[in-house]
Amino acid sequence: MEDTIKFIENENKRKKAVTPPAFGTTFTNYMFEMKYNDQDGWHNATIKPYEAFTIEPSALCFHYGQTIFEGLKVLKTNNKRILFRADANLKRLNDSAKRMCMPEIDVDFVLKALVELIKKEEDNWFYDNIDSYLYIRPFMIASEAIIGARQSKEYIFMIIMSPMSTYFTSDKVKLTTETHYMRVPTNGTGEVKNGGNYGGAFYATANANKNGYNQVLWLDPHEQKYIEEAGMMNVFFIVDNKIITPNTSGSILKGITRDSVINIAPELGYEVEEKKIDIDNLVELYKQGRVSEAFATGTAASIQPLDIINHNGFEMEFIYDENSVSTKVYDYLENIKKGLIKDKFNYIIEF
Repeated sequence: MEDTIKFIENENKRKKAVTPPAFGTTFTNYMFEMKYNDQDGWHNATIKPYEAFTIEPSALCFHYGQTIFEGLKVLKTNNKRILFRADANLKRLNDSAKRMCMPEIDVDFVLKALVELIKKEEDNWFYDNIDSYLYIRPFMIASEAIIGARQSKEYIFMIIMSPMSTYFTSDKVKLTTETHYMRVPTNGTGEVKNGGNYGGAFYATANANKNGYNQVLWLDPHEQKYIEEAGMMNVFFIVDNKIITPNTSGSILKGITRDSVINIAPELGYEVEEKKIDIDNLVELYKQGRVSEAFATGTAASIQPLDIINHNGFEMEFIYDENSVSTKVYDYLENIKKGLIKDKFNYIIEF
């Protein structure tokens, strides 16, 4: 592919709002785009004004589900911009591409393009609050104009960015298990970030919302007995002062933040175990006073303590303070992101 990135100036730049907007509602002045076809491979890499673009109604992305995406964040602090595990996100995008029969990207080239894209914003979209980020959404869609149940021969890859602060806006984060609908089958597409995984979850999530819960806590697709993940997040529990989390079994996303928690927890003196977690057994352990915390992890939410988990009408409720395990893990991870402690894992890119 071409090794150059074209740049188109935005003559109508918008200014950021006084305070960070709600998550995912406002977008920065520029985006990155490149295209693919079977003859030329990836080409026409361009940083250009954020704008609507034209695609034919017959484009395969609308009909057969060839869409993948990623999510990551960049922080500006102490006059430096810091990307957290961007290479891991782009490598996972390639894993998604392989599973969905889509072309892989050159990770190094796209990482270079991402850095240039962030620089082009001239820091206009960062807020003074140290916990203000730009959320970054790379995605790929099948763009060939043909109605045929096959993989596309043409694709568009783009990166857009959105200023953000907090992800959840409610006072408490409440989950409820889903015992009828399933998210994805084992060895389906649950391990990749394909749009259909999320669209298929909306109905159960809407039902949960009607009953006062933020998200669904999904159970396994076969026995609906073992915990998988929560909405768009991986989940962890503190049982007898040990951190446990569902093992990735072919239907659970291999979260970047999840992996980070597993890596850094021993630095804080905590043992981590990846295992099947029986929801009924977890409830019994909770009744015995052995389950002290539950938290979810994801790029947008980072480390999110879970206040209430409902299963078959019984609510497990958790209370947190500065000594909570999730608080300590969050602080350690955020301090790596902000460059406040030594990055032993080479997670960050500063520029």
